[in-house]
Amino acid sequence: MYSNKKKDILSFHTLANSCIIIDEIHAFNLNLWKTFSVDISMLSKIFNIDFIIMSATLPNLNIFSNNFNNLIKNRDYYFKSSYFKDRVEPILIDVQKLDDLKTKIIELSKEHSKNLIEFINKKSVYEFYEI
Repeated sequence: MYSNKKKDILSFHTLANSCIIIDEIHAFNLNLWKTFSVDISMLSKIFNIDFIIMSATLPNLNIFSNNFNNLIKNRDYYFKSSYFKDRVEPILIDVQKLDDLKTKIIELSKEHSKNLIEFINKKSVYEFYEI
């Protein structure tokens, strides 16, 4: 969308009459939100493109333009449903070394078939991956 390369500009028309899904939009630079929302609003009209913007923490884009529609009208109905909110049982593990974490995960994997480990930063993820 924002390229000045000839091959990108000449092929952009192929997106006409399409649906573009943009996920994890919350990671987008906040200083560019207004420009981005105006741009996709105009592209939507000119090229007949439907944009679906997804994020767990999506702000209300109607502050930039009134052309945005929420696909889910009552999100609390889903987030507060026991099917959604009770599907995971968190287990907090306080370990000082990544080797200790490895041992704990091996123990837990014997009890639970699916496990999700959340790290605070990328450095520890890569260190744990090496272990």
